[in-house]
This record gives sequence, C-alpha cells and structure tokens, in this order.
Amino acid sequence: MNKELLEFLFVGPLFSIFKKLNVIERNQKDMATQAEVDALKDRIGAVGSTLSRGLDEVRSEIANLKDQVANAQPPVDLSGLEAAVDSVAGQAQALDDVVPDVIPEPEPEPVEEETQAEPTEGV
Repeated sequence: MNKELLEFLFVGPLFSIFKKLNVIERNQKDMATQAEVDALKDRIGAVGSTLSRGLDEVRSEIANLKDQVANAQPPVDLSGLEAAVDSVAGQAQALDDVVPDVIPEPEPEPVEEETQAEPTEGV
C-alpha cells in the first residue's frame, strides 16, 4: 500500500494535511518573491542603459576618429587604421546585439463608430 494512504488511515487526515502543508511551505521558501523578480528586472534595465550609453560613446568616438583620419594632412595610407576602426565598430555592434532593440508596438487605430440616421416621421 501507499505510505501516504497508510498514514491517512492510521494517523488521521489532519496529519496528512499537515504534512502536505509543510511541503508547500518549504517549496514557497525556495521561490522568488515578486519584489525580488522586480528588483532583478530593474538591475537588468540599469545594466542595459549603461551598455546603451557606452555603445553611444563608442560609436561617437569611432565617428570622430574616422573624421580625423579623413581630414589628415598630408594624406597617408590609412588602410590599417581603417581596419582597426572597423574592428572596433564590429565589437560595438556585438555589444549592441547583447540587448535586443525594443520595437515599440504600433498603437491601434481608433475605430469610428457608425451612426445610423434616425427614421423620419411621416414618410
């Protein structure tokens, strides 16, 4: 016979209920609370914001370097420098790809309600 059934029959239903409640209580202690989940979500959002700011700074610096290179006097072979800048740009893109871009959902267009003309009297 099943151990739980034997306990129920010989010890009583209240003991079996107490045991089940004890198991539920232990399981709840292992679960994260909504506050903990929200705190983690906020931390992830803060890290995402920091990454976004850093990415913007890197992109700005890359653009400045490219401008400086393009306007250098006297002209020199810049292919090696361009390759280095492109490498950093690739790393910046990889950083950008870590956090997916948020695509705003379009707002639904308002639905115009059709008004029916009221019947005229004496027609």
